[in-house]
Amino acid sequence: MKMFKYIIGSGAFMLLASIIGTACTDGNDWDVDSAHDRLFSVTASKISISAQPTSAEISWGTVPDAEYYVIEYSTDSLYDEIEIGGTQHSVVLGKDKSIVETPYVITGLQGETKYFLRMKSMSSVKADSKWTYLEKYSFKTSAEQILNEVASITGESAVLSWTEGAEVTSLKLAEAKDDVEEVDTTYIELDAAAVAASSYILTGLTPKTKYSVSIYNGDVKRGTRTFTTTESYPAGYDIVNVSDADMLNDIFANPANYIQDNGGNVVLVFANGSTTDYMGESMELTIPADFKSVIFWGESGDTKPVFMPKGLSMAGSHDLIRFYNLDLQNTSSANDYIVNFNVEGTVGEILIDNCNISKTRGVVRVQSDGAKGSIGSINIDNCVLTDIGSYGVLQTKVSGFTLNSVSLSNSTVNTLSAGGVLVTQQNNVHISIDACTFYNCVATGKSFIDINKMSNVTVDVKNTIIGQLYSYTAESTIKATSVKGIATTTNLFTTTDCPYNSGYEWGEILSVSSTELFVNPAEGDFHIQSASQSSVAGAGDPRWNE
Repeated sequence: MKMFKYIIGSGAFMLLASIIGTACTDGNDWDVDSAHDRLFSVTASKISISAQPTSAEISWGTVPDAEYYVIEYSTDSLYDEIEIGGTQHSVVLGKDKSIVETPYVITGLQGETKYFLRMKSMSSVKADSKWTYLEKYSFKTSAEQILNEVASITGESAVLSWTEGAEVTSLKLAEAKDDVEEVDTTYIELDAAAVAASSYILTGLTPKTKYSVSIYNGDVKRGTRTFTTTESYPAGYDIVNVSDADMLNDIFANPANYIQDNGGNVVLVFANGSTTDYMGESMELTIPADFKSVIFWGESGDTKPVFMPKGLSMAGSHDLIRFYNLDLQNTSSANDYIVNFNVEGTVGEILIDNCNISKTRGVVRVQSDGAKGSIGSINIDNCVLTDIGSYGVLQTKVSGFTLNSVSLSNSTVNTLSAGGVLVTQQNNVHISIDACTFYNCVATGKSFIDINKMSNVTVDVKNTIIGQLYSYTAESTIKATSVKGIATTTNLFTTTDCPYNSGYEWGEILSVSSTELFVNPAEGDFHIQSASQSSVAGAGDPRWNE
């Protein structure tokens, strides 16, 4: 019996020891299938991408025990069933174990292109993680811009250039219209010569037309620019490119060298970005009688070419003297003129259009003992005039000289210290002002238009705003015209800081000052404040209504 109990007890003890021994084995010490010893995946919410036109910076949260990372991107969709590198456009990065830290920059991308992306963490001792995809699955690069600003724009042509060595195949040219996506689209295949030169000349364009041009590499757009052609060079004119003041001297000293087959009609082209400074010359610049018509032409571009004429005169008979798309200036409002007619001559028309005029004593002056003859018309259109001195926009005070008409339109005059904007001592002159904005003009006690008691002078002013008079104080007043009753006005408005002498008013007097009417007149911003727009609708220089 004792033996039986002993046997039972021994067996129970051995069984218990076996159970205890098993229970003391660490569950984590079990043999593990290496196929399931996998790295954690990159957390999708921690992936961020900053995309540029041809690159993208990727940042992510690092994974414990990861030795490196593999990134795959493609313009095709990516998902788990697709093997690594399995799409037509897949690019796999990091298989060489080079991506070991965040962030990482992908280069060689295409602008305005949608890319799908996935990534995984990798190790030499553990299985690689599962793929992690972007939360929004894809990202898009921003627009690329390899086109430089369009240059050498004329009425019919323009020069394109782009980043040297860039891969390009074609151009797309179309009129740029807000309400129509494509109008008369032209596709241009670039030949080897154009690609090598990184340049192409567009021809056959329409004058005064806005265009959009895009450059492509295959189907990928690599840049877009808009530009507007100038008006076309007039037919029947010789074209001469002016390099500097010395050349201009030579043109007027030796006109026969520059007159070709157009009877003395010449367009003098000033290059975009150039400055032709005549201020240091000892003599005034005079257009010789050999030239029938002269156009001083500023090539279009980012800024208007600067021409400092000192005081251009003209001898003999001329049909047209024109300044177009130029920054006309001298050194200060105390010195010199743009045109100083001081010899004997006749001119059919003096035209200044699409110009900036500044830092000059006067714009057009005919006031010298030597000034004889006539000017048919003086027309200033689409110009901005700033810091004009004591001779104003026009001063013709000489006997025995004929002037038929003066027109100032679609222009802004900002700061003019003269006794009048327009001053004439000629009979039988018609003066017209249309769609203009004036600010800080005309000295107190003087007249906006002074006709010096001449006879048969008519004045027509419409769609115009007149702001503060020059150096306004509470006691300041001016006259609208030096002689009562000569002006006809339509849609003419004057602010409270340009008070008129009693009986010499014109148009409508507003209830606001210049600072209340204009956005920032002291800084040259003459847009109309919203509260006053209805009261002056349709008036002023149109550039401030845009």
